Amino acid sequence: MGAEVLNLYESIADASARMLAAARRGDWDALIEAEKECARRVERLKAQRVDGPLGDEIDRRRRDIILTVLEHDAEIRELTQPWMARLEWLLNAAAAGRRVEQAYR
Repeated sequence: MGAEVLNLYESIADASARMLAAARRGDWDALIEAEKECARRVERLKAQRVDGPLGDEIDRRRRDIILTVLEHDAEIRELTQPWMARLEWLLNAAAAGRRVEQAYR
């Protein structure tokens, strides 16, 4: 069971690395697809219902993988925040434009 669980953790790290690479390129579609894949892998891991330690080496590797995924997540957030702010600005501007247009009809 330990090796199977570790493989799931590694597949999650792989998906988060693809998310990070997509965010670095500004490829938002690829980011979303990688994020969906990462979520599917997390659900598979949850289904394993791992309670307790799996052995020193596996637990150490699992901790290292989690730290890597958290580092990926932090950088992804840093890279996507300006894009999200710009998108929010565009949506607000479009909504304001519609309100003005409706007011003068």
